[in-house]
Amino acid sequence: QCLFRPVVRLPFSRILPKVFITLADVMQAAPEDLLMVGDSPDHDIRGANAVGWDSVLVFGGLLQDMLTHDDPVHSLVALCNDRNLPLPDYTIELLR
Repeated sequence: QCLFRPVVRLPFSRILPKVFITLADVMQAAPEDLLMVGDSPDHDIRGANAVGWDSVLVFGGLLQDMLTHDDPVHSLVALCNDRNLPLPDYTIELLR
């Protein structure tokens, strides 16, 4: 069963696990029921992965100029490995 909840826009760093834990508490949801969608491996993906949320990286965001268009997944893996960034659970090209 999938329940959609309002998008929460955060005015502070999403790298801190406490942010994700607090949001899960506020939404009364277990970590495995939550999904973080973002365009920053360092901020959006790292925080989500640290507390057991699934994560989706949007290719068309912050990293779009750093990823090759013919093989964005391979270039994402290389970029994350080079910069010691976490990999997302899923990727999407754009979020519209």
